[in-house]
Amino acid sequence: MGIIGRLFLWLILCRSAGCAWNDVVDQDYDRKTTRCRNRPIARGALTTANGCWLASCLVTLALLPLLSLPGGCIKLAFVAVALTIFYPFAKRVTNFPQVVLGVIAAVTVALAAYAANVEALSDSHSTPTLCLMSTVVLHLVFYDLIYSREDATDDMKSGVKSMAVLCRDYMPLLLGGLALGATVLTFALGMMVDLGTGYFILAVGGQLLGLDSLVIFTLLRRENEVKKLGGWCFLVAFGSLLVAFATQM
Repeated sequence: MGIIGRLFLWLILCRSAGCAWNDVVDQDYDRKTTRCRNRPIARGALTTANGCWLASCLVTLALLPLLSLPGGCIKLAFVAVALTIFYPFAKRVTNFPQVVLGVIAAVTVALAAYAANVEALSDSHSTPTLCLMSTVVLHLVFYDLIYSREDATDDMKSGVKSMAVLCRDYMPLLLGGLALGATVLTFALGMMVDLGTGYFILAVGGQLLGLDSLVIFTLLRRENEVKKLGGWCFLVAFGSLLVAFATQM
C-alpha cells in the first residue's frame, strides 16, 4: 500500500475511533440533545463497554498502517490520538472545544509531510506548514460551528461548553472572521512558496466562494439553505483547496 493509501486508512479509522469515543463520553449529554439522542449508545442500542471496545480496536487498527513510515509520523499520530481522547472532555472545561478538534486535524498536515520525508517543522518549512495547519484549524472550527449552532439551546440547558453557545449572539460575525482568516492564510501560503495563478484562483477564490456563501445564509437566517447547500458549500471550499494543491504537484 502506498503512502496516500496508508494515510487515508489512518484518517478513516482514527476518525471513526474518535466518533465512537465521543459517543461513549457524551452519552448523557447526547440523550438531552435533539440532534444526538438517537446515536447508538445514547439510545441504548450499544453499551458503554461496546463503545470502548470499538474505539480501542479502531485506534489500534489506525496505527498499523503508519508503522512502516518515518518515526515522526508515529509520534504525531500519538499526539492526535491523545487530543482525540481529550476532545469530549474539552466541552466540560473550555468554551473552545472546536479549536481542539481543529488542532487534531491540523496535526495530520505535519504527519503527512513527515510521511513524505519532508521535515515539516524544520526552519525552512515551519512557517508554510504552520500556515497550512492554522488554515485547517479555522476550517474545522467553521465547519463545526455551522452544525453545532442548532445544538446551542440544548447545550445551554445541559451545561455543555461550546463556541456555539459562547458566540451565539454574533455567529455571522464569527463565521465571517473565520472565513476571512482562512482565506488570508491560504493566500499567504501561496505567496510564501511561490505557487502559480491556478492555486490562487482555485484555493483562494473557491474557498472564499464556499465559506462566504454559508456566512451570507447564516446572516440572512436562511437555515433551509444552510441545511440543503451546506455540504456543497464545504465541498467547493475544501475541494478547491485540494485541487489547487494537486495542480502544483
